[in-house]
Amino acid sequence: MKRTTFLQYFVRGLMSAAVLFMAVVMAVVPMAVMTGCTPAQIATFDQTITTIENHLPQLAQMATGISALVAPEYAPLIAPGAGVIAADANLLKTLVDDYKATQDPGILAKIDSYYQDISSHLSQIVAAVGVKDPTSTAAVNLFAGVAGEILQFVQDLTAKQPAATAQLIRLKMPHVFGGSVIGLHAVAFSSGDVEADMVLNEMVDNSAPPAKGKKHVIHTTRQIAKTWNVLAKNHTNAKLSVPRARVLGLPIPFTGR
Repeated sequence: MKRTTFLQYFVRGLMSAAVLFMAVVMAVVPMAVMTGCTPAQIATFDQTITTIENHLPQLAQMATGISALVAPEYAPLIAPGAGVIAADANLLKTLVDDYKATQDPGILAKIDSYYQDISSHLSQIVAAVGVKDPTSTAAVNLFAGVAGEILQFVQDLTAKQPAATAQLIRLKMPHVFGGSVIGLHAVAFSSGDVEADMVLNEMVDNSAPPAKGKKHVIHTTRQIAKTWNVLAKNHTNAKLSVPRARVLGLPIPFTGR
């Protein structure tokens, strides 16, 4: 019986590795051509899309309920813009879904038009409320801050430069509001909930360039919903459903509501 030498084992292993490498290349290169991304960005493409898809429905709900969370005198000032943002968020999700399925570059121009429209109405809402009523300002900061986080991912998508991770990444918030630097208003406000106050403060910090060595924070839909519901404690109809907490990507029972 012919014996297999060590050299033969080595050559076979080398050939198997070469075949595996070529399979990976053949899988990655076509997608790189379709999306316009480098191979290093392919792994983050779906993550960017998923983040946008998860957050847009939540933003639409927030836009629908934001008028209930501000003082009565501000509600008529922000309701028209919030209504546009709610509609735009739903339409934007449809476009992002379409782009995910087709990678049609023509869809990116449509996505960018909704990006610009949301940015414009956000800046108007932030300016309309100002800082006279801290509770109203805090609600608008959360709403606009969440929208800003989503729009950054949208901006990365239209530039074909998907974000590195959906957790802690650099976030160019000053580029979000129509390309101009519009910081959210810092106010002396306490919701009575430590976690919610932390998120609210991070939203304000995100609206300015990060300090040296610091990164902006991307918030999960669960963090956003819990914070929003603290502000909406007296407005049941405006509350959001809270997604379940996850460990290693798996939802934990009884942690949502």
